[in-house]
Amino acid sequence: MLLDYKEKRYTRDEIEELEAAELNISMGNLLPSEYELIFDYTVENNEITITNLKIEDKEIEIPEKIGNSYVTKIGRTAFKNKIGLREVALPRTITSIEDYAFFGCGNLVYIT
Repeated sequence: MLLDYKEKRYTRDEIEELEAAELNISMGNLLPSEYELIFDYTVENNEITITNLKIEDKEIEIPEKIGNSYVTKIGRTAFKNKIGLREVALPRTITSIEDYAFFGCGNLVYIT
């Protein structure tokens, strides 16, 4: 049986895998190498700056930690022109959001 999920057609098993992957992303259970598929980031003094969002998604949750380092900064233009982005959940570890971090995100409604 095929179901429509996020504007694509998948089998029920594929949907369960996708939902499990989304749950892992939102819970921060990914390995650093897996986060590299989603973000570009730099590490300096055990602090991470998110420099680029690589994926197109409506909602994204920034993890508190990647590996042993805390995510503390959203870099300049990190989310630039992500038109479909509607919601960003930031961890409490964020201490700085640089200029133009969300430039061109015209559909962004919530930053929590």
